[in-house]
Amino acid sequence: MTPKLFLVPAMAAAMLMCTACDKRPDQAAQNDANPMNSSTEMGSSAPTSAKFSADDMAKGQVATDVADPQTTLASASVENQQGESLGQIKSITVGGDGKAQAVNIEVASVTGMANKTVAVDASKFTYLPDQNVLVASLAKSDLDSMPEAPVQQ
Repeated sequence: MTPKLFLVPAMAAAMLMCTACDKRPDQAAQNDANPMNSSTEMGSSAPTSAKFSADDMAKGQVATDVADPQTTLASASVENQQGESLGQIKSITVGGDGKAQAVNIEVASVTGMANKTVAVDASKFTYLPDQNVLVASLAKSDLDSMPEAPVQQ
């Protein structure tokens, strides 16, 4: 008779576990549905989550129009519109007309082994002088995939 007493609690526990298993996929589906809805909502609010507003960007100027770009831009930070740092300015390539042609940015490699410098067209940046920042509509992965710029002397 003792073996039957152990069997009944084991069967009851198994039934409870199976019932819980049956509910968990439904609960998981409900839980998964909610984050999807919230991420959809978050996706629609993504522009408001940008660090730099449209008003900020409108107050800036295209980097190619910055006067004395080598001096003015040399100490600026480089960020994307969400405020993520894209790297550090190594140098500014200036054309014969005195306008910035490229911003040479040192970026950390994906592997973390070594940094590389990439040349990004200056027209892709908006300079916000009140914040001393160059803002690009680029992702860090865009810079990671760019070829290394030739070393300037």
